Amino acid sequence: MAKTVIALLVGIALERGAIASLDDPAEKEVPAIKGSGYAPVSIRNLLRMGSGMPFNERYDGNDDIARMNAALYATRPGFAEFVRGQKARDYPPGEKFNYASIAAVLLGRVLEGATTRDVSALTSEWLWQPLGA
Repeated sequence: MAKTVIALLVGIALERGAIASLDDPAEKEVPAIKGSGYAPVSIRNLLRMGSGMPFNERYDGNDDIARMNAALYATRPGFAEFVRGQKARDYPPGEKFNYASIAAVLLGRVLEGATTRDVSALTSEWLWQPLGA
């Protein structure tokens, strides 16, 4: 469900002009990931889970999702450093679907960069309040 909410927020940010284009690279709004394989991936390809980057979610404690989660909750190396370490590409962006939770996390960072607000505040203001929730 969180990935769907993030996608809705990206659409609202686009409609409101906070995001100029879905074809902009992720690094435009998240400069901290420059130099990574994710940096040039478009917002559109992140939304479509088509970054071209390898990412596995086996949930065995030794997979990419475990390493990403550890980086999200650590001060060092931290999420941006984790992403900058991801350089290898399996295929060109947009060529193939690969479900990867990192795409939703990066989209959250794109939203925060584009709006200078955190995702929870945007969710409250742009989704829950208008719905009366």
